[in-house]
Amino acid sequence: KAADKPAPQADGAAVETAPEEALSSRESIAKAARISSATVTQIEKIQKSATPELVAAVKAGTITINTAATVASLPEQEQVAAVAGGKKELQQAARQVRAAKAVARAEPESPEGVIARLKQTVAELTAENAALKAQLVALGATPVAAAAAEPESAPWN
Repeated sequence: KAADKPAPQADGAAVETAPEEALSSRESIAKAARISSATVTQIEKIQKSATPELVAAVKAGTITINTAATVASLPEQEQVAAVAGGKKELQQAARQVRAAKAVARAEPESPEGVIARLKQTVAELTAENAALKAQLVALGATPVAAAAAEPESAPWN
């Protein structure tokens, strides 16, 4: 393990590093950057799991670090599709991931569990609909006129 090996210093001497120092280092980075350590963790997740397109969306300011970290947990193809769909599609994908996590935490037969599963289904269908619309636009077609009349956000979101 790297944590068990002494870390070399500039003068060539070795310094023992403890696993606790890694956490301290994250906190030090957060303090120096004036962000929370949770944000540092989210950035690490983005660096580890996000597609280049998702990283570009964060750098461009299209989405927040929080949203990108959530979307980064999706498979690569879904990340790319969400980025292609734009800001609203990225936000919808993040909602879908959060809803799936809420369903996993909820009691399956409780009213909250049923509601969480229904919200997840709605989020998944909405995300799929948006991805299909993005594909239509990419192919040069325009989505059906009825799609333009859809409300921006459902009342249950």
